[in-house]
Amino acid sequence: MGNCNCKQGTNGTHHMCTECDILQLARNNYFTGKLLVERDFTDEQRYTMGKLRRHDQKLHGWGTVCGLKVKQHPNPACQSQYVVVEPGTAIDCCGREILLNCEEYFDFEAKFLENWQKNNPGVQPSGPYKLQICLSYKECPTEKVPALFDDCASGGGICQPNRILESHCLDVIINGPSPHTDPPGVFLKWDFTENIANAVSVAEDDASERLYVLTTTAGNTTLYVIDTANYTLLTPITISNCQGLDVAVSGEGDLVYVAVQPSAAATPPQLYIYNTTTSPNTLTPVWSALSIAASSTSTTPDPSVQLAVFPGTEGSLFTFGAQTGVLAWSGLNATSPSPTPMAVSAITAPPVAVVVSPDNQYAYVAVSGSTSNAISALSLAASPFTVAATINLSTTTTAAPTSLAIASTTKGTTLAALDTTAQILYFVDIPTAGPSGTVVVTQTNSPFAYTAQQVLLSPGARWAYVLEQDTSTPPNVYIQPVDEHAVEMGSPTGVMGSAVAVGVGTANETISQDGTHIYVPYQYTSPTEVTGGVAIVDVMQQDCGDIFKTVIDWCPDCAEGNCLILATINGYQYQSPVTDPAPGSPIAAGQIDNLTDRRLLVSTDILTRAVQCILDQGVNAGPAGPQGPPGPAGATGATGATGATGAQGPMGATGPQGPAGPGLETGLVQITALSWTHGATLKFGDLLQIPLLPGGASAAAFVIAFNGSVQMPNTQDAAHIFQVLIDPSFAADQAAGFENPCAVSGSVIAVTPTISSTNPNLITAASPVAGSPSQTGALALVLDPKSTAYQEIEILQAIPERTVDIWVRLRGDFLLDTGTPARAISAEFVRADFGTSASPGTGQRPPGSGLCLEGGTFESWLTLVSGVGQ
Repeated sequence: MGNCNCKQGTNGTHHMCTECDILQLARNNYFTGKLLVERDFTDEQRYTMGKLRRHDQKLHGWGTVCGLKVKQHPNPACQSQYVVVEPGTAIDCCGREILLNCEEYFDFEAKFLENWQKNNPGVQPSGPYKLQICLSYKECPTEKVPALFDDCASGGGICQPNRILESHCLDVIINGPSPHTDPPGVFLKWDFTENIANAVSVAEDDASERLYVLTTTAGNTTLYVIDTANYTLLTPITISNCQGLDVAVSGEGDLVYVAVQPSAAATPPQLYIYNTTTSPNTLTPVWSALSIAASSTSTTPDPSVQLAVFPGTEGSLFTFGAQTGVLAWSGLNATSPSPTPMAVSAITAPPVAVVVSPDNQYAYVAVSGSTSNAISALSLAASPFTVAATINLSTTTTAAPTSLAIASTTKGTTLAALDTTAQILYFVDIPTAGPSGTVVVTQTNSPFAYTAQQVLLSPGARWAYVLEQDTSTPPNVYIQPVDEHAVEMGSPTGVMGSAVAVGVGTANETISQDGTHIYVPYQYTSPTEVTGGVAIVDVMQQDCGDIFKTVIDWCPDCAEGNCLILATINGYQYQSPVTDPAPGSPIAAGQIDNLTDRRLLVSTDILTRAVQCILDQGVNAGPAGPQGPPGPAGATGATGATGATGAQGPMGATGPQGPAGPGLETGLVQITALSWTHGATLKFGDLLQIPLLPGGASAAAFVIAFNGSVQMPNTQDAAHIFQVLIDPSFAADQAAGFENPCAVSGSVIAVTPTISSTNPNLITAASPVAGSPSQTGALALVLDPKSTAYQEIEILQAIPERTVDIWVRLRGDFLLDTGTPARAISAEFVRADFGTSASPGTGQRPPGSGLCLEGGTFESWLTLVSGVGQ
């Protein structure tokens, strides 16, 4: 009845363990006079549990049923360490129910560091990382009771758990794969074409719904930005006197990289970087005209340069070309210093294709003219990058791959390599441990419909999409799907899907991050014919009715691990805050994504509502999208007759934002130190002593220091602003079951404090300020030794086992600073930070930020015990 089938584990290590099934298929047969022993009761539970779990797993599936939303910690000071998981229910892949019946605060920072150091002992994380917060089933033995008899024990006094508590645990997965599930069958359908002439390259970002199209016309390069929600054009970027080469988007979608070749002679290619987050509809330059060359003195042009992004390492990418070789860039997301590339000396031949594994551990490089059938796997663990392994594609023929694609699967990584000369497509299964392990290579010799030029992989690596050209003039461009699973299984049929026409001329292809669209930019130089565009191809589920037929092929298991992913934080930096995204805004780095990687197991009620919505509105119904930008002005037509008065025009633009309203303030005077430790147990003699004014005798005092000057209150106000309270009849009141504290008389004076060298919140001494100051940086309440309360406290020194509670109060609403105009101080200081027995807290903590509220009441307490102080 323990944990099972954790193929992925809780930290992405892909450990294997026992299967889910509780194979107790024989149920008890009860009859009068039957002797019941432990085995009978255990089998009864296992029979029922197995039935229920198989019912949930195989009939309903697995995933989060309801709730379990992950959100930011309400205290900004805690957002770098904790997230909050709301109550909810889930069914794991073994069919086990996981129930959270109250909010849970999860220390993801500690768990991240623990999991990181398992594989990187002694190394501090530098990031950024893809962090997935997941939930798994856990059983906890509880209620230990004596076992009267144990046939496995050698002696008496044995205890056994009386109950098994079905509980849960939260964990994190570092740089784990997204749980993509490719359909068992697909077909491609051309949707429409964006009429953008001379398109040479595209890049797409799902989160921001942006498509970036790079074009070259008359010696100038233009980067078009398209909103994929409605395929409208936004503000473009133009780079003059150059040829556009390639465009790419960073893993977080906040940077766009553009490679160009300047028109000027003896000039190397250049790299431009733009920020996408500064403005919703425009790109902001970050770096311009960075030289793509191994040497700062290089003057060699290279129009073959392409880009390969590190999927999870922000501001890093490879540039590669026949003349420049492979160059590694980092720090492109920083504003300084100016980034310079590092030549990858391990690659000596001209590179023709580079892809980076989704976990950022390896880059795979194919080179021009290779006769060794090899692809080099660069280890990215440390600079300079070195070749960790060489992948030989064939032992019988000479393979020369010119196009590579890569995707994660539940068993590791799949690499696709296309040899355009031999027209062979290879699939390489790379284990989780890396390319130095056993590599299984499969290939397809099934003929392509036309000449293959480029290969892509679906997010789950089930499908390859091959870009092809025929022999027409101009050549027609097609995309043909290839079933990787059928190739791997050696199927004689069903390997190749139907090719779909998408354009003419020179073309390449890019797939969306969710695998639902393929974008094909193409161009053809002709004064009389179409000069290019970007074809949008939909990846459609092949015959939805065939989904029902898959039930005879397999049963649900735990192939993806038994830790259910609740939320993903892309671009996580260790010890940085994790927050909720702003409503209506794209999810940025370090923000919580509750849906992308989460597997949902919706109730029949939700399904009923969804079906009813489809029946009422249709599949594609939805609210009206935003109005697109105006199109270009047409030619001026003839003047027509004066028409009727038109309708009132649209409302004007929103005016400037008004001044900020009242709320949190900065620059308030705050409490910084006390002469006692909150909640401490002290002897009377341990209290700070201050000489009375006038006279030289000392008396116990309580001192509070500030981070600025405050106005000295008058005598009458001071007695109400700064108070110490005790119960003079404490013993009698305590015996009666209550306390009756009263304010102790004393003098409130201005003092100069001495702060502890080891604790900035503790005052160790104080001296009175001479004269009658109008302002001070610290106040002391010096107790009156002649008062009955003072003498009552002193009597405690001779009576064992006697204690007295002391309350200290400062009313911040009546204590003003010395500014113009004067403001009440912020009385916020003490926090409930008492820690645990294993890690005691401080009992006090100063405010964590400069944002405060005026006024408030400061309160603290401590306990005095009998005996003479140290």
